[in-house]
Amino acid sequence: MNERIDLNGSWKVTGIMPDGQPVGPFEGTVPGHVHTDLLRRGLIKDPMWRDQANECQWVEHGEWIYETEFEWPAGRDRTSVRICFEGLDTIAAVYLNDSPVGEADNMFIPHAFSVAHALQPGVNRLKVRFTPIPIYLQDKDTDKYVSLFSQDRVYVRRMQCTFGWDWVHRLVSYGIWRPVYIEAKPAGEIAHSWVRTLALHEDSATLAWEVETAGLSQDGVLRLELAAPGGEPVWSFVTGIRPSQPVVKGELRVEQPQLWWPAGYGEPALYRFSVSLMASGGEALDTRTDEIGIRIVEVEQIPDERGSSFTIVVNGERIFAKGGNWVPADPFPSTVTAERYAHLLQLLVDGHMNMLRVWGGGTYELPEFWHTCNRLGILVSVDFMMACAEYPDDEPWFIAAMKKEVASTIKQLRNHPSLALWYGDNELAMNNNEEDDYWGKRVCAEVTTPLCAELDPSRPFFPTSPIYGRPFNSQDAGDCHVSPWYEVDFLLGDMRDYRERIREGRGRFLSESAIPGSPPLSSLLKMMTMADVTDEQADIWEFRTKDNPYNGQDELTHYRLLEKTSAALFGESASPLEKVKKMEYVQYEFERMQIEHYRRRKYDSSGVLFWMYNDCWPASGWSMIDYYGYPKAGYYGAKRASKPVMISLEDRGEELGVWLVNDTLTERRGVVRVRAATTAGVYGVSWETEAVVPANEAALIHTIVKREWGLTGGAADAVVQALWQPYATGSGSEGEQAEQGEQGEQGEQGDFGNRGVHGVHGDQGDQGVQGDSVVFFDVLPKELVCPPATLEVECFRRDASSGHLVIRTDVYARVVTIENELLLEDNYFDLMPGETREVAYRTMAGVEWTGMPVVTCWNEAQKGGRE
Repeated sequence: MNERIDLNGSWKVTGIMPDGQPVGPFEGTVPGHVHTDLLRRGLIKDPMWRDQANECQWVEHGEWIYETEFEWPAGRDRTSVRICFEGLDTIAAVYLNDSPVGEADNMFIPHAFSVAHALQPGVNRLKVRFTPIPIYLQDKDTDKYVSLFSQDRVYVRRMQCTFGWDWVHRLVSYGIWRPVYIEAKPAGEIAHSWVRTLALHEDSATLAWEVETAGLSQDGVLRLELAAPGGEPVWSFVTGIRPSQPVVKGELRVEQPQLWWPAGYGEPALYRFSVSLMASGGEALDTRTDEIGIRIVEVEQIPDERGSSFTIVVNGERIFAKGGNWVPADPFPSTVTAERYAHLLQLLVDGHMNMLRVWGGGTYELPEFWHTCNRLGILVSVDFMMACAEYPDDEPWFIAAMKKEVASTIKQLRNHPSLALWYGDNELAMNNNEEDDYWGKRVCAEVTTPLCAELDPSRPFFPTSPIYGRPFNSQDAGDCHVSPWYEVDFLLGDMRDYRERIREGRGRFLSESAIPGSPPLSSLLKMMTMADVTDEQADIWEFRTKDNPYNGQDELTHYRLLEKTSAALFGESASPLEKVKKMEYVQYEFERMQIEHYRRRKYDSSGVLFWMYNDCWPASGWSMIDYYGYPKAGYYGAKRASKPVMISLEDRGEELGVWLVNDTLTERRGVVRVRAATTAGVYGVSWETEAVVPANEAALIHTIVKREWGLTGGAADAVVQALWQPYATGSGSEGEQAEQGEQGEQGEQGDFGNRGVHGVHGDQGDQGVQGDSVVFFDVLPKELVCPPATLEVECFRRDASSGHLVIRTDVYARVVTIENELLLEDNYFDLMPGETREVAYRTMAGVEWTGMPVVTCWNEAQKGGRE
């Protein structure tokens, strides 16, 4: 008879300090981390506030003991009983009734220990003792290997970034960070099941399946079933299985398959593959169900005159990747809930983006992350967890540990259709050539390459990121980690050429592009005081931004470089709060312009993943979404430039190119309008045409001569706007539909619901096609002359947590910002003279908002608001 006892919940925790003094005992939580329990009990200060993380460093030097009791039923079989820890962080010894039952030294893999020798009927005492990392490292030469940001982390198989990085403080913790349970399956179990797509045909798909059992005591029977997204079975199979042959394989054919597509390219259809293991007499022994997608992922690399392309291809269609780098959403990953994953990942899709890169200094992420990515159609690349260091791959224990970790990880994740690519590591071979003896080469040769080929031939594997070209990190082949901002000569210069630098980018696939930006003031005040925000010494700013000691900038830290950039591009600030707004907008400007540039180049270039998408702790640096879950300015810049059909103005010297870029798999038709105006509201020359942009292509629609549009001669008050209005579907002529669309478009669906939109920025959610506009001026942003703008704001509430704002301006309004803590359809946008914009909003889940909107712009004269 199978048995399982859940051991999650309350445990007793005791700390023993190096001087022998105890901390506690106190009540702890499993899954959990000792830091969060200490904070809950008031035994440490909140490390997320100001510089209080410095006062928590003593925690990593303690030995932490977790204890609980459970009851094993009398008379129940004990021979096959084991204790299963899905995650132990990190160096742990496990005892049952004071008898040692196992040890663990890897945070990333599950551990199962037989306890038959120690288990007793009735009450049992379970104890987990965590060895302090400093004690574990006492006999190791931590200076032997080069390791950025901390020297000790390469010996410890745990989340690398919380040993300290250039964007998160050192917060080394301990704990039973994933579920734990006692179980017995005396007659056998399903160890793994796996389904992959072998081929897509015109009206069918061929899949391969594999089931691995363990511990069978006698011959058994497997019942297999594949159910379609609607739940109806599309295939079933029954086969026998023997203890001597624990793995069975086969193929199946699905007629008229519903394919899994990335967001923006189709529905991410999910099938369910169910396996039942039964004894020969019919008794149920074990069951398992996995969600799978029918799809094929490839990477197209076509040689050309300067290298080769690097394009993700799904089901035969090229995909332009838009998104960011995912880092752990908390220094203590046990605290990341399914709801938090859902919120962060939904924002990615709401932002018209489709890909994340799970970076190699974090974790492989919890099942809830993967299920949500599967459901939302988010492509994910995964680094095996090695980053920015020379790891001890000349030591046999490390190679053995990596073989165990990599095999375990592949088997855990390979069913997820969202998992698109494997990478061997992050930046271990950066700036090397293929023939060099680079960091990580032995792990790649002996571990990651052969295991991916054996255990998961269904998706591409690359030895390291960045990869290819001479040297690796070339913009001419493979993926690259480059940024037009993070270049020494640019950072030390006057920055007037920032637009040209963006346009010079030629990367095939930017798997990292670092652009900093401040969070909004409301988020800053959750991590520092107003006095800290306005402090010219910027001590807490520096603590919350961190710096890279290897960037060669001496006193120009990340914070000071962001400050310098904001002043160089947008002008000196009259107040500290004005400076915050400009430091926010740096990220918007670079992310918007980069995505526009690279999308115009599709598929010579095929993707931009910004560093980074989310944040690990409250910080003022790189993320698009801050630690508290609110989008920063960069998110809205990326969202505007990531629309399925985007209009873009390309600076071509004496001319402007008018582009349409279509990321959908359907040809799009509509009207393109271009108009010139002064910032005071005088409209001049205009041009209009019907336009067609082919499916999944970029098209140059028109070019205009700058001098004919008032943009030359240092015209500091001249702007040009290009507008795209798609034809609606349904009855009526295309001309009639275009005219109707000019009066108002159907709004985005999903989280924001349907609404009418006044102006040109509405969306057409039923098709995933949107109206769009973009503005160009030929001077530096700080040189644009804008008269005082009067904003009129109305708030229309749908309910206590959603609604829309209507914003109007008389003259050109520069960087209109909605400052309330809301999740917005759009923000940080410019408004043309006389333009009206409707912006849908919603609140965080469970939060009501009854306040008044706070809407500002950089050249604001006055504002009004009414309901």
